[in-house]
Amino acid sequence: MSLLQAAPDTVSSSVYQCVAWLCVPQNQLFQKEVLEAILEAYGGDRDLAWNMAFQQENVPLVVSLYKETLRFFSTAAFNHRRASKEIKIYNTVIPKGIAVTMNI
Repeated sequence: MSLLQAAPDTVSSSVYQCVAWLCVPQNQLFQKEVLEAILEAYGGDRDLAWNMAFQQENVPLVVSLYKETLRFFSTAAFNHRRASKEIKIYNTVIPKGIAVTMNI
């Protein structure tokens, strides 16, 4: 499922989160890598890349980016995650495997 097929009411939130994540200083190098991967896939033709990169979904790094965006920046209010390992936060232990509800 692509970013634009996820749901029309959540697309803007997902795109915003993706762009915001790419714009922070520590992700500038990754932003450059994504651009280079897109341009490489379309022979350096910026116009072709602009028109086709999200339609064809043949740039693996872009596909990974939007899938990770949908996973990490959940737009669903009741999207349960499970703790992959036991975590101690201050004096509280969150056991491995427990469902964690994110407050969105």
